[in-house]
Amino acid sequence: MKHDKKDPANRFWKMIGNAILLASIQASIGSVEMSSKYSVINFSKDQDTLQAAANALTGYIMIAFVWMMGSAMISYGQYGPPGLVSSVVANVVLVGWIYFSYLHSFRVAAKKYRLRFPRVWPMHWSLDLADG
Repeated sequence: MKHDKKDPANRFWKMIGNAILLASIQASIGSVEMSSKYSVINFSKDQDTLQAAANALTGYIMIAFVWMMGSAMISYGQYGPPGLVSSVVANVVLVGWIYFSYLHSFRVAAKKYRLRFPRVWPMHWSLDLADG
């Protein structure tokens, strides 16, 4: 990572800003892990509500792809090919974690309320994972 050694104050404020930005990402991760999954598991008591949650995940996946592309372009511009690769890998890991963690929540809700597993893009078929 290239630092501006001529201006220590500038470097300090960049460091503080990055620390705040990266720490705030924990709030969004916590929100996904706690609030959203809790809601899916405890409030998706009918098929329509469970499907609406799956549709929301589909919308997120599309937005995540656009975000990943933008992040990859910025990282490539700043760090070249290693930045591109690290950005794509980090985004795929995080989006994959969210995606599969929600699939698990859908399975738990479907089993809990005796519903069918919802249709989730990019899966173009219904999977009945409620049976385990």
